[in-house]
Amino acid sequence: MKSFFYLGLWAVCFLLTCPNGMAQRTCGTMEAWQNQIAKDPNVVHRKAVIENEMQAWIAEHGSQKTNAVITIPVVVHVVYNTTAENISDAQIQSQIDVLNKDFRKQNTDASSVPSAFASLAADCEIQFCLADRDPNGNPTTGITRTSTSKTSFSQSAEDVKSSSTGGKDPWDTDKYLNMWVCNLSGGLLGYAQFPGGGASTDGVVMLYTAFGTMGSATAPYNKGRTTTHEVGHYLNLYHIWGDEPSCDQDDEVSDTPLQGDKNFGCPTFPLTDSCQTSSPGVMFMNYMDYVDDACMYMFTAGQKARMHAAINTSRAGLKTSNGCSSTSIQELALLDSQVMLYPNPVTDMVQIQSEKPLKNVTLKIYDYTGKICYQSYEKTLSAFTLDLHNYTEGIYFVHLLSDEGFSTKKLIVQK
Repeated sequence: MKSFFYLGLWAVCFLLTCPNGMAQRTCGTMEAWQNQIAKDPNVVHRKAVIENEMQAWIAEHGSQKTNAVITIPVVVHVVYNTTAENISDAQIQSQIDVLNKDFRKQNTDASSVPSAFASLAADCEIQFCLADRDPNGNPTTGITRTSTSKTSFSQSAEDVKSSSTGGKDPWDTDKYLNMWVCNLSGGLLGYAQFPGGGASTDGVVMLYTAFGTMGSATAPYNKGRTTTHEVGHYLNLYHIWGDEPSCDQDDEVSDTPLQGDKNFGCPTFPLTDSCQTSSPGVMFMNYMDYVDDACMYMFTAGQKARMHAAINTSRAGLKTSNGCSSTSIQELALLDSQVMLYPNPVTDMVQIQSEKPLKNVTLKIYDYTGKICYQSYEKTLSAFTLDLHNYTEGIYFVHLLSDEGFSTKKLIVQK
């Protein structure tokens, strides 16, 4: 395992070799890192300190099995110039669903991991939720929408991350994973900021056609893996080949094979190169390579340890955030006696009614597996009608969170 001490040179190597066409995956994370160095050379020192802290944490805790799942609150900032760029709540939820499956090894294509690497594939025990509380403690859907006059945003300018430049200011970056979805220029699918960068630019950015699994998401980047890849960077994972076209640079993870360069498309296993000359070859199906969405489907145990180290050191604020209501619901009043659903059971239309008007209401419907089927925000709510004619027969749960309190009701859909 080689050191990343010369991060500036490493980033320059990336800039010389990174492709610039949508036919192949393009990630601007290393370019973003190089730009940070140019603006603030001290970021190299901060990154080195963070790396030392992480390695110390891994040495002490990396092999421990805690079975404790970490939940990261997410806010998605949709910044749009056209209707197509203003992606739907459902498309956003589809991306959160992908993250939760990929980071918990619950993705259906996990079974495609070759047997030679199967013992290394890890449930990272990290999950994600759209925030229920904003930084001021107010209810939220975890989604912001900003109409802009700008037709595209630049990674080098970081303009999508500021309201003053046509984008959207981040929420508290210590407590929330900020995601921006927009029309990125330069042929990029996305980019992230490593721990240690400035708070005003911390988070991940994705192209609106490479986010989620529906709507504007376009093949071969329509399975949500661009965001999985970029969140890996946000949690301090490097590209699996070490961002240098040789065997001299590593990704700081011991259980990922040395790899000479990035891979594209959908390679056939086994794939060998100058670093791995015999089977099983390189781990091209790792989320931190450049293959198409359909052909990346694993993190390793070593990558899991590294991400947990980041969350427990440089990104420790995420663990104490109350951005997800599940961490602070005890503070709120129970409103079950004031909230009614009728008819229940229901065939097509159900009305949600409150005895008294409620303010700042986040409304969600979950199916019996816990998947969010519907989500909305209402400034005030006293009576609200939902059309359920597309819902399959079964049991659902209606969760309401407001300034006055919360309520969870069981709803039976019959056809």
